[in-house]
Amino acid sequence: MAALAAAPARLREALREREAMLERAYRLGAYAGLAFAADTQSGEARRWENQVRERLSTAQNELV
Repeated sequence: MAALAAAPARLREALREREAMLERAYRLGAYAGLAFAADTQSGEARRWENQVRERLSTAQNELV
């Protein structure tokens, strides 16, 4: 019974941890997007933005 009573607190903590991870991931994605937006002619910036998007997508899919 005690484990059941602790379940909401564990769920809340897990959701907070997931939110913190996603916040950092979105920040990284935004940084890569801004780097490309600053120089849309840069192949390196485009590749980096695509790489960041792919890796963030993979990581997010693993969290689900």
